[in-house]
Amino acid sequence: MNKTKVFHLIQHLSKKDVRQFKELSQTSLIKVSEEARRLFSFLVQKATLDTPIEKEEAFQVSCPSLDYNDQKLRLLVSQLYKALERFLLFRNIDLAQQSYKNEGKLLSIYQQNGLEKNFQTAYSGLKKKQKETPYTLTIQEEIQMGFDKYQFESLQKRSKVFNFQYLLDLTELSYYQQKLRFACYGITHKNIYKTAFDPDVEPLLSKIQKSEKILSDPRISVYYHCFLMLSDHDEVQYFEQYNKLLNQYSAIFEQEERRSLFYFALNYCIRRLNSGEVGFGKKGIDIYERAIESKVLFIQGKLSRFTYRNMVMMAIRVGEFDKAIELTDKFESYLFSGERKSAYHFNKALINYHTGDLNSALDDIINADFKDHLINLAAKTLQAKIYYDMDERMLLDSHLDSMEMYIIRSKVLGYHKSNYKNVISFFKKLLRLKPFDEVKRNQLIDRVNAEAILTEKKWFLEKLDS
Repeated sequence: MNKTKVFHLIQHLSKKDVRQFKELSQTSLIKVSEEARRLFSFLVQKATLDTPIEKEEAFQVSCPSLDYNDQKLRLLVSQLYKALERFLLFRNIDLAQQSYKNEGKLLSIYQQNGLEKNFQTAYSGLKKKQKETPYTLTIQEEIQMGFDKYQFESLQKRSKVFNFQYLLDLTELSYYQQKLRFACYGITHKNIYKTAFDPDVEPLLSKIQKSEKILSDPRISVYYHCFLMLSDHDEVQYFEQYNKLLNQYSAIFEQEERRSLFYFALNYCIRRLNSGEVGFGKKGIDIYERAIESKVLFIQGKLSRFTYRNMVMMAIRVGEFDKAIELTDKFESYLFSGERKSAYHFNKALINYHTGDLNSALDDIINADFKDHLINLAAKTLQAKIYYDMDERMLLDSHLDSMEMYIIRSKVLGYHKSNYKNVISFFKKLLRLKPFDEVKRNQLIDRVNAEAILTEKKWFLEKLDS
């Protein structure tokens, strides 16, 4: 049962999630049978252990008075999985953060039912909050709120003239925002995949520039400056202005939008860092910290192991090793419990490798259990580098054979398989290269440079040039 979807899901639940699910599973919101609740408790216990889960044992715990029945176990697993999905949906409804949206929905309900006093009270309350905390509603929510007001007054047969220009102006703003938003995604995609892309936003940019009112609305100005930053890589002022706006107004955007807005800034910093501008690596680390501490980059309430590694790798690249150690220790508890140990040891191995403590780096790699295939291969690649730098050629040769077998047996690597096959191939060529054979060395350098799919290209070129 270790490979079932339900067990994989349970491995990613926090202690708080487990506690809340147990409480809700006995209510009408997420009701499951006593048998399914026993199965859940059993799988939660197993999630902390690295042992095979026998179906017979799971069934015995769930249904202690019955003989093993495979079909009934499948039904219990299915019931539990669906209940966990309902729990995840319910868990993500934050009533405090959604108060504006809930009040907006109530407004529509009151309008549709002709409840005049209720409508007027809700509408006045929302308008007051808008004054106190502007831009909390999305543009679309403001449009809906205005249209609800119009429909309500129409149903009441009032002769008051309604300001449709206000709705039309908001609709135009919504168009600007969406156009710029997807243009930002498009440019990012173009930069990664080198595709042709023409956002055709010049007339829109010109109109925004000429309107102080439009540009003062952060729901527009954030995307406006983001687009300028992404489309004009060399103008640092666009990044600085965008970063300032992001720091000031990111909270007004939905969680998914906020995450993307921070990644736009991070990707810009990475591009500048890749061009050799170390200062942008430090700016990127600052953005990472802000985003993680405010939980913007969290997935299902937890920090991704990839974000955790990328952040520390950025600190390593700019030579901030103390910072890399601080970040590794500081954010370890934010990771999913099932990934925490391996992600922590991998970061420590990276830091130790780049500071020259090869023995400690090797200990971290060997003592960690990397269940994720890609993390495992990244760890194996780092282990190969360590063996090479320690001049452990026999160990490296054996390790590469083991790594090759792992790739052959794995069926879930996709296009990553080509990269790691190339990594192994070039390691073996590097091992076979004679110390003073400059012709072969130069030929290998050319082959490394020519290889399109090779994540470790820089490392191989450094070793061939040393």
